[in-house]
Amino acid sequence: MSADIEISPLSEKTVPCVAKLERELFSCPFSEADLMSYISNEGWRLFVATQNEHVVGYVSLVCVLDELSIANIATEPQSRRMGVASRLMEHILGFAKENGFTKIFLEVRESNVGAIALYKKFGFLPVGVSKNHYSQPRENAVLMNLEL
Repeated sequence: MSADIEISPLSEKTVPCVAKLERELFSCPFSEADLMSYISNEGWRLFVATQNEHVVGYVSLVCVLDELSIANIATEPQSRRMGVASRLMEHILGFAKENGFTKIFLEVRESNVGAIALYKKFGFLPVGVSKNHYSQPRENAVLMNLEL
């Protein structure tokens, strides 16, 4: 499946689909208004993964100086384990290198072993734990980074 996944910047057309995924997957989701504001905000970059024009995943990045932070990365439930998140990660790494970023940071729920394994596969290293970082439900976050 991953070969026919296209990655493109978030657009007004894809905002409703990404907002729907946010509501389905996250306890504190971005709203459509939030997502629309990020399209023109230089500090944010959002990329959408599509297959046959259907949104199957996305990633949101915060850009500060020469560092990127992955705010959210998500794959719709029926498209998991089909390479969507890997394609998004490949895109993030390419984007980071093309634009002179030197570090990428992220936080992930301690219980999300699948995501932690994905990040390790791409070279991210755990560098700490943020106690009670998440709410709904309350959970620690594993802090990870990648030096480029």
